[in-house]
Amino acid sequence: MNMNERLQSVWEAETGESVLLDSLTRKVRRQRRRLQLRRVAEILLTLAAIIVFAHALLSQTMSPAHWVLLPFFIVFLPTVWTLILRAPRQDATELTAPTNAYARVRIAQLQSGLRELWIANRTAQALFAYSVAFNVATWWFGDPEWIRVGLGLLAYSMIWLGASLLFARTMGRRREEERRNLLSLLED
Repeated sequence: MNMNERLQSVWEAETGESVLLDSLTRKVRRQRRRLQLRRVAEILLTLAAIIVFAHALLSQTMSPAHWVLLPFFIVFLPTVWTLILRAPRQDATELTAPTNAYARVRIAQLQSGLRELWIANRTAQALFAYSVAFNVATWWFGDPEWIRVGLGLLAYSMIWLGASLLFARTMGRRREEERRNLLSLLED
């Protein structure tokens, strides 16, 4: 049974069925657990970055690696937290809503996910552009330690850009296909 047939069967099912409600409840709980784990990881990353940079600043032991990453984190962390705090929250009443209302909520979630993938790609591209610009500057004006740090940043940004593009392509296709399927069900 493909995705269209499964969605069609859900669409035609009566919303009061306990099987459908149990399945939706499990999915929502699983999704909430994943989101909570993701938030914990984001908070830990933020705290680690703040602790590392604060320690380096307070102890006056800023190395070239700190100076290279500081501008990126100054832009990256506020941007990420702005997106996280502005993201729509999921309401518990969605589970008992009619199927078409659930489909509309899911479409909104998928569109939000596609937007996050786009932002992740742009962030990876910005990191790569920053690392290229930094490497050009260090090759012209830097000493060997700065050049070494710049090459490490360039390698990291290339790996991150490739992984980001691969992940966005894979997840983007899945989310876009599910979104199109839900939209076609709503049009019927």
